Amino acid sequence: MPPDNEVEVDPAELEHIDALLRELSAEDLEFLEPPTAIWNAILAAVDAERDAARLARTAPGLRHSDALTVAYRINADDCVISMGDGWLHFARDNGAPELAELNGTQTLWSFFSSDTSRNVWQMIIERVRNSGDAMQVPLRCDAPHARRWFEMTVSPEAGEHVHFQSVLVFEELREPVAFLDAFVERDATDDEIAVCTWCAQAEYEGEWREVEDVVRRARLLERAVMPPVVHGVCSACRDELSRECSLAGTDEADG
Repeated sequence: MPPDNEVEVDPAELEHIDALLRELSAEDLEFLEPPTAIWNAILAAVDAERDAARLARTAPGLRHSDALTVAYRINADDCVISMGDGWLHFARDNGAPELAELNGTQTLWSFFSSDTSRNVWQMIIERVRNSGDAMQVPLRCDAPHARRWFEMTVSPEAGEHVHFQSVLVFEELREPVAFLDAFVERDATDDEIAVCTWCAQAEYEGEWREVEDVVRRARLLERAVMPPVVHGVCSACRDELSRECSLAGTDEADG
């Protein structure tokens, strides 16, 4: 018995239909153009499958995501005065619940442990306020289980307020890295390992390398307690951001 959704066909009937089709010529057929809406839907589906297949071939594990957006705003005194829902979830998921309960009196700079990072962000905010133009800032903010690329837009607003919005653009899954897990135990007496805010490389023995490489070199897989993490800016990213801000200032002067 065939399944309920299938129809049993006599093989002889199939052979008869096949014979009739073979006798047809082009003159016996009339071409009808499909409705535009249907044709466009077919083309869109084909293009989407082709793009997905090409992405899978060129970057296995890489995927596009617009599920995570983190936004906040500072006032003229650089105090964080408003946060979006993405900020609250992001803070809790990354082991910083205190950041989900801000009261508008904490300055943005109180959250920086690195003078270098603080100086770079001060330069970016100054550039945005002085120029009146938004600035696009690509950055990495990895999770233990994934490499994550964000696109941040820093926008000037009335009253010298500045709005920050970071959108997750791509993430690439990987084996979890305990060193980046905000909930693992840390040895406060150990030497800190700096992680670049923009490219997510880590500094070890005077060199900036991919986190996985530092984990191997520092033999972190053999440790139950991780060293402290401090967020900084590597020399390459610092120079690039300084150059972009300087070029923006030059363009404004020329204008």
